[in-house]
Amino acid sequence: MSRDVAGAHLATTILLLEVSPSDQPALVDLARGTQPIFAKQPGFVSGTLLTSADGTRLIQVLQWRSAADGAACMRSADWASEAGARFMAFIGAGKAAMEVVPCAVVSTSASTE
Repeated sequence: MSRDVAGAHLATTILLLEVSPSDQPALVDLARGTQPIFAKQPGFVSGTLLTSADGTRLIQVLQWRSAADGAACMRSADWASEAGARFMAFIGAGKAAMEVVPCAVVSTSASTE
């Protein structure tokens, strides 16, 4: 079943991170460490971490009530904390490449069973 959710007005940010397979476990641990930061931010709705089967990608999907809420999180003291700083330092050291993709939810689907 699919339904149009264009009116839901969720701001979704997808972080696409490319990493060597040997560094993917460390990046996953760092990304997991950022989840409590997101969870306590105003406007946070949900977050999901995905890894590619070949070990070269980590995908982090973040949903916010508004794009402004997501942007405020990135400017927060919480994000500048140890967990956020370690995540960004890993990327800044060239161990992963990150692309940030702002998205809008236009449709969702669910099982009919």
